[in-house]
Amino acid sequence: MKTQWLPLVLVLLLLCIPPVPAPVPRCSPFIIINKLVEWTSLWSDSNSYFPVGPCEYGGPFRALQADDYNAVFLLDEPEKVPRHNIYEFVWFLKTGFTRMKRMMLGLEPFKADINILTEGYQHYTPSVRTTQLGHGTERRPEIIDDPDLYVDFVGGKIRSLLTEGPDLQRTRYTPVGPFRRSQIKHKNARRRLYPRTVSISGGDQSIHGGDQSIHGGDQSIHGGDQSRKFRTRIHQNSNERGISWSKPLLTQEEMGEGEWRPILGR
Repeated sequence: MKTQWLPLVLVLLLLCIPPVPAPVPRCSPFIIINKLVEWTSLWSDSNSYFPVGPCEYGGPFRALQADDYNAVFLLDEPEKVPRHNIYEFVWFLKTGFTRMKRMMLGLEPFKADINILTEGYQHYTPSVRTTQLGHGTERRPEIIDDPDLYVDFVGGKIRSLLTEGPDLQRTRYTPVGPFRRSQIKHKNARRRLYPRTVSISGGDQSIHGGDQSIHGGDQSIHGGDQSRKFRTRIHQNSNERGISWSKPLLTQEEMGEGEWRPILGR
């Protein structure tokens, strides 16, 4: 009976831990903050930086002697701090809160590795640990480092939260597989290179936008691999068209009013 209550007690203790603004660098004096997150399956995927790599200097003092301030101080890259915070907040709303409830009810297994808490600045495993405990997903620091990937991924999670709600089933939060960087960059490039402008002059209309073009009386719409053309009628005066009309109605002296005959020599 006591072992059955152990996961519930651990979850309740973890809920008492104050939230962390972001993963601390690998050689920070506060490295224990990272270990408190990495050692259980409850929080291990709350940030794409987890698990943080080992400190190659062995500690903060040697890192400072090597002038590697980025390995020690979190504010060495202050622009990433808000990204970490928003990422973790969205994770909590989308996955974290419902995962806590499932673990407390015994609907999802609670996995923990106590060795992570005592490993210090080096990983206790024979090789560098890159897998998030209990989920089988790899760390993806490029999501935080690349603004385009960050907006695409976190924005997608926010849209999913608003339309589908939080994850009620066990799921992997960190994405698996390569990102389609070319599509993201191409989409952003088209927004910059093809601004939508409209110009109308005289009887001709011209609309230039990434996907539409209308010229004169012919209208063409191009989108992706499909192309359609159709005719539109533009009302103009006969003088503008340059067409001379002959009177087809004959007089009474010739063949009688109201009778028609072909007009030659037009």
